[in-house]
Amino acid sequence: MEAIAPFGRDHGRSLAHALGFTRGTTPSKSCLSQLFRRLDVAAREEALGRWLLGRVPHPGGDAIALDGKTARGSADGDVPGARRRTAYVPAAAAVLKQLRVAGRTNEHQAALALRGVLPLRGKVFER
Repeated sequence: MEAIAPFGRDHGRSLAHALGFTRGTTPSKSCLSQLFRRLDVAAREEALGRWLLGRVPHPGGDAIALDGKTARGSADGDVPGARRRTAYVPAAAAVLKQLRVAGRTNEHQAALALRGVLPLRGKVFER
């Protein structure tokens, strides 16, 4: 939200109207924060994933790369850092889906879980 609200303000009335805001202004940081807290995260990610796949150019849009990362600075003493497994679409330069990974789960188990929620028909899988 720290960057989204100023981006909207910086791009003014034309962006606001292109996004469907009839008042000619984009939402503030607090408005965006309230909105995103009320939205169903799974439904939002599913909708964004469908939108992303619809915008992937072909050829080369059939690849999905999997990667796992631990957030820097998220570990605290004996508590392991926050880990995510991500499905990335190189042709769109965007993340399609990501899952939080339990601290003791290995990357192969996480990849299998992620594969279970991705639209994989007709896609090439990289690891």
